[in-house]
Amino acid sequence: MAKQFVFFIVYIIEALIAYMYFDDNYKIKRKNSTSILLALVLYSLGFCMNAICDNNSIVNTVIFLIINLVYCKSSFDISLKSSVLHSSILLAIMVICELIIETGASLLFDIPIDAYKHSFASLVILGTVEKVLYLLICKFISTAFSYKKNNTPNNLKRDFALFLYPVITTIMLLVFSYTSAAYQISDKINFVFIAVSIVSLIFCCLIFIINQKIQIQENKLIELQAEKQKNEMNQSFYILLDKKNEDQRVFVHDMKHHISTLKLMSDIDEIRTYLNEMQPELDEYQYIGKSNNKMLDLILSKYHHICKANNIEFDADVRSCNLSFINDNDLTSMLGNLLDNAVEAAKGADHASIHFAAKNHESFNTLSIINSSCHTPKTRGEKLLTTKTDAAFHGYGVKSVEKTAKKHNGVCEWFYDEVKREFHFSVIFNQSKKSFES
Repeated sequence: MAKQFVFFIVYIIEALIAYMYFDDNYKIKRKNSTSILLALVLYSLGFCMNAICDNNSIVNTVIFLIINLVYCKSSFDISLKSSVLHSSILLAIMVICELIIETGASLLFDIPIDAYKHSFASLVILGTVEKVLYLLICKFISTAFSYKKNNTPNNLKRDFALFLYPVITTIMLLVFSYTSAAYQISDKINFVFIAVSIVSLIFCCLIFIINQKIQIQENKLIELQAEKQKNEMNQSFYILLDKKNEDQRVFVHDMKHHISTLKLMSDIDEIRTYLNEMQPELDEYQYIGKSNNKMLDLILSKYHHICKANNIEFDADVRSCNLSFINDNDLTSMLGNLLDNAVEAAKGADHASIHFAAKNHESFNTLSIINSSCHTPKTRGEKLLTTKTDAAFHGYGVKSVEKTAKKHNGVCEWFYDEVKREFHFSVIFNQSKKSFES
């Protein structure tokens, strides 16, 4: 009975490892608690079938493969081809771990390769070592080669630091196993060794699961903090700019007085001086009212000022489309991220420039930004990566743009012109489809 209970615990541990592996690599389709519960149920059924078949190795192998196939397809956004591949990878890792531990134990204790199976304590302890090694290899693969591609350097360092606990646990369990095999010790001590082994294995799994969830929450928090800071900055700028816009209206209203004053002037130098004094105030608002979309005008004015301060030529063409179908919050977020990136890339370039255009063609609206860039964009596959050193706090801009574009039936495209040293980013909105609010 005790032996069956220990085997059941081992199956539960395998279920948790499977959950961690697939959650690292693929988007989950259910709640985390539901996914974990499903893994526990499936592996419990696997334990029952294995017990009925009297621990037949071939049956056990087939059951393990089927369980992982059913589990990953039902809980994660994964194709059938990938589910077969990764289920096979888990099976291969499991077999390799068993061979390594059995062979290692035989060499360490100078006994036949399956001799440990005749001692319940050694069987449990070495079986636990197998699962710890299985966990280590699975976690290493999913951490180093995750399909989600969202691990920051700080998170990776912390993940690899956590590997020290399973490594130390493995060494401790090997000492337990050697002690149990080499010396005549009491059943009570053997029971303690077994209990410590199982508890250590459970803690190994829990440490990685908890760390994984902490990383997800930290990344969400960083994203929210970055968005909050951007919104606060933009809100302050837009309030100030709106105030200046009102002042400009007053200025235009008073233009007749300026004209009257100019008429009274006879000295050409005096007229020029007066006009020169008026010019900066007029230039400051050259984008206000250009598109008849107040938020778009404010955003373009903001980046006109920013570019001017950084010696970047900035021009905008919004004559045929003012992006009025996008609400102010989404427009601020999308253009803020795109133009911030454009300004960063254009800084330091020879003849730095940013060209912004919004155009309409039949049922499509196109937003495009072309900016100077001395450096080829960093990419991973088709994904753009941040070039900023504090990558943990950046890298969400393009993701935010893609999310907003998708919300308004838009598709993002980009390419880098090596000859002209220009980065092109465009969003094509299909207005034949009705936009929806997420």
